[in-house]
Amino acid sequence: MRPELSDEMCYLAGVSYQGKEKSEVCLKTNNDAIAERFVSCAVKLGAKPDKIMIDKNDSIIDVHFYHSKIARQIALIRDKQTYIFRYFNSYSSNYFGGIFDSRGFSTEKGIEINKLSLKERIILESFGLRINGKHILSAAKFIAMFSTCSMRLSKRS
Repeated sequence: MRPELSDEMCYLAGVSYQGKEKSEVCLKTNNDAIAERFVSCAVKLGAKPDKIMIDKNDSIIDVHFYHSKIARQIALIRDKQTYIFRYFNSYSSNYFGGIFDSRGFSTEKGIEINKLSLKERIILESFGLRINGKHILSAAKFIAMFSTCSMRLSKRS
């Protein structure tokens, strides 16, 4: 089965995680803009706005919804990520923009992304980025490549 690719689906695949159930798609963030983009992407892909649950505790925003088709497509994208994102295009840019929005941050040393998988590292290195563990050594190139699709990077630059 081939995943139905769109910029919104690739962003959701990068930014979200699977909840307790197979059909649950979740996001935890402290950034309102990321939560808003998550909700707008979900609605564009067919999730009903009244079925999206948003919980706000202190500064943490927890957004989740149940949609079996979207969850299945996200799982397919993650399974075939080395094939789908082998070229730098809008799909890969949205995917890694979503990954940075959910797991990445900037420090005085540069850019870091927590829990990068081996597949994700290989893909980023194929784009010409140098990576050491969770550190992106070529931070300026990373920002230039993914700032259009990441809410955190676009706010920073």
